[in-house]
Amino acid sequence: MKIAVIAGTPVDTQMGVELLKSRGAEALGFPISRTPEEQTAFQVGSQSAREAVTARQIAALGREYGLDIAQVDPALAQALTPRDALSLRSSVPLLEGALTPLFLSRAPLGGRPLRLEGTPERMTLVPM
Repeated sequence: MKIAVIAGTPVDTQMGVELLKSRGAEALGFPISRTPEEQTAFQVGSQSAREAVTARQIAALGREYGLDIAQVDPALAQALTPRDALSLRSSVPLLEGALTPLFLSRAPLGGRPLRLEGTPERMTLVPM
């Protein structure tokens, strides 16, 4: 079984991967932010910046399921972005809960670029 480490920065992600590997687990790292500054932007940035981070989180989670989510509908990214998240990481469980059933059902589409669209109650993956 592989475990995905989705963390704020590459350094944080690598630390998580190394910890899991040191305990015998197979781990893959998916940093959400490229730099600590980008991570901070989520915490104190504009709503549009937070929505862009949410779209990247969705793409990273999709990769965990072998999906290439190339585009997220902006209205859906807005709806899935928590307004009161304390950090980038605190929104990951919300996204995992909302998206995992869809991603599991669509995993055979791996390799083809997909667009995530719809509403939080009725999301769909559409080939691009």
